[in-house]
Amino acid sequence: MWKKSHKEIVRLSIRKLGLKRNEFTATLLRYIDEPDRIRRRRKRQRYLPHHAGRQQDIIEYILSARIKFLNGDLKSAGRSLAWALHLIHDHCIEKNRHDELERKIAKINMNKEYRNVQINPLKFERFTDLKTYIYHNVAPKENPEDSILAALNHTVSVICSVVSEKRDPPEDILRKYEECLKLFYAERRKLRRLGLLNFTLSNFAFLFITSIISTLMKADYFSLLMFLGFFIEPIIVLVSFGRENKYEKPLRELENEIAWHSGKYPPK
Repeated sequence: MWKKSHKEIVRLSIRKLGLKRNEFTATLLRYIDEPDRIRRRRKRQRYLPHHAGRQQDIIEYILSARIKFLNGDLKSAGRSLAWALHLIHDHCIEKNRHDELERKIAKINMNKEYRNVQINPLKFERFTDLKTYIYHNVAPKENPEDSILAALNHTVSVICSVVSEKRDPPEDILRKYEECLKLFYAERRKLRRLGLLNFTLSNFAFLFITSIISTLMKADYFSLLMFLGFFIEPIIVLVSFGRENKYEKPLRELENEIAWHSGKYPPK
């Protein structure tokens, strides 16, 4: 969307939520077009598109805004949320017709046409609800009116969720986190033991194979060892210690859930 359209949607959303003008709302309006400004300055560099495939980035920006807001950093919260909403707005436009639709949207007086439109914001109590919503509901529309209405609904719901009150994380989330944390550390100890075993056995095998090669080639053993080790040793280290902890991702999800409620990540 054009700068004018982004700002009108955000301004109308703030008005519908009854939010007072403060550092948060002022920063949100000031930076809502920043992604386009950066893209223009870096037009010769590779940049990520705005109109599709950025759902995970949107979610991360919203989470960042929520945590900063709960901790009183209103300016940073507004800037993070501005990036999220900018991408959400652009995702509401059909990618193959976005130039045409953006021009049509820019001609619409949103304050006049949508001022009295009833919006029922969704308040995402849980971070998982937000993720599901972004992946399943933020989608392109084929005409300007539907694009504006979708962007307006998404914007009101996201702002409402970000500025909602701080609360204690649910007991079931805290319990799952404690259980997952124990499994994470147990798995890490297991991977370290396996890594050391693999590292030791792999190096013994490497030394043995190098000695055979040096004998067959009648080459100096230590020179050959140094030469081959330069290439082989990083591979051995990577294979031995590069395994991913299968509990890392679920643990991160639970940490994000806790931070969504309280504004702070739990100590490990």
